[in-house]
Amino acid sequence: MNMIQNPRHTKIIESIITKYGVLIREDYHGHPKDEPNLYLANSDGGIIWLAERPLPSDFYVNPVELTFSDSIRCFSAKGIECEIALQTGRLLHAEL
Repeated sequence: MNMIQNPRHTKIIESIITKYGVLIREDYHGHPKDEPNLYLANSDGGIIWLAERPLPSDFYVNPVELTFSDSIRCFSAKGIECEIALQTGRLLHAEL
């Protein structure tokens, strides 16, 4: 699998190979506010999904934790704990 070499907007600060593709989290500093900084890419670098956010213009700031149920957990810049479906990028749960 070709690891994603070029970030979309800022620098890549986390990448995790999953069975669905490569999960990428870019640095949120300087990232466009209208687009999530967490996404899943295929082996060629094509975007599979952009993560749904709990609030418009919120970013994912903490390391991503893989769960045992095909989802990921991480915190947003607004302090919201989020669970996201790994296959679709949909927000499954959000809690302050």
